[in-house]
Amino acid sequence: PGTKYTGGAYTSYFPPRVLTKLDNWQAYRQVEKAPNVFFAGADYHAGFGNGYIEGAIRSGQYAADRIRQRLFGDKDNQMELKTE
Repeated sequence: PGTKYTGGAYTSYFPPRVLTKLDNWQAYRQVEKAPNVFFAGADYHAGFGNGYIEGAIRSGQYAADRIRQRLFGDKDNQMELKTE
């Protein structure tokens, strides 16, 4: 049975034609959704692992990197966002 927000899916549910719009994927790639508000998790990762633990780990590492950079200016220990 479906639910209001997931449509019965185990991960993000989007109605038809939502994922084919580039702007929607660009929003997923931005971990900072508002000033100093960072989202991370399997459903917030665009690319390999979206919806799975792999995506959650990659997303969390990337968000933590952005936060570390914001707080400490640490540019030597940054992780690249891998989307493949």
